[in-house]
Amino acid sequence: MNNKKYSLGLSSFSLLRPETEIAARVLRECRSIEEARERIKQENLFQRVRRSTNKVVVNEVLKRLSHADEWERNLLSEAESPDDSGFICMLLVSRQYTILLDFVVELVLYKFEGRDTRLESYEMESWFAVKAETHDEISALKPGSFKRLLVNTRRVLIEGGILLESGEGIYTIRQPLVGLHIQSHYEALARPEDLYMLLYPEYKIQKIRENLE
Repeated sequence: MNNKKYSLGLSSFSLLRPETEIAARVLRECRSIEEARERIKQENLFQRVRRSTNKVVVNEVLKRLSHADEWERNLLSEAESPDDSGFICMLLVSRQYTILLDFVVELVLYKFEGRDTRLESYEMESWFAVKAETHDEISALKPGSFKRLLVNTRRVLIEGGILLESGEGIYTIRQPLVGLHIQSHYEALARPEDLYMLLYPEYKIQKIRENLE
C-alpha cells in the first residue's frame, strides 16, 4: 500500500462494541448526531466515571459510526448477534483507521491466503516497526503509545473475529463467524475494503465484482 499518513487514534481505543451498540440505538431515536451526542453524555449511557473520559469516548464512537451506512447502524442498534456486531464494529474501525486495514491486508490476509493460519506477536510488532521506517507519525510515538497501538490492534481483531488466542503470544487466523446475511450484504456492495476484512482473497473479490457487472 502507499505511504499515506496514518491517523493513530487506535492507540487510544479498541473495539468499543457495547458503546457503539448503545450509540447506534440512540441515533435511531434522535434527530441529529449532536442531539445523540448530548443525550449520551448527559445520561452517561457509557457509564464512565470521569466526565472528561466520557466525552472523549462518545466523540470516538460517533466518529466511527459516521462511517456506517443505515443498514449497519440498524443492525448494531438491534445487537442480536455479538459476532455480527463485533465484525461491523471492526469494519468501522478499519474505515476510521486505515492502518488496521493495511495490517489485515499486508500481514493477516497474506498469511491466510498462503494457508498459514498462525500469527505470533513478534510478527505483528515487526510489521509496525517496518511501517515506522516510512511513517514519521508511527516512529514519533512514545513507547507506551506504540505498545497500546499493538495491543489495541490485536484486541480489535480478536473481538472482531479474525484472530483467536491459541497460546501466549500465539493467535490463529480465521474468517469472521458472521451470518450469511452479513456476507451477502457486503458481497452485494462489492467494496474490496469490506471484503478484505472478511478475509476474502483477491481472486474471490474479483469474481464477485465481475458477476455484478
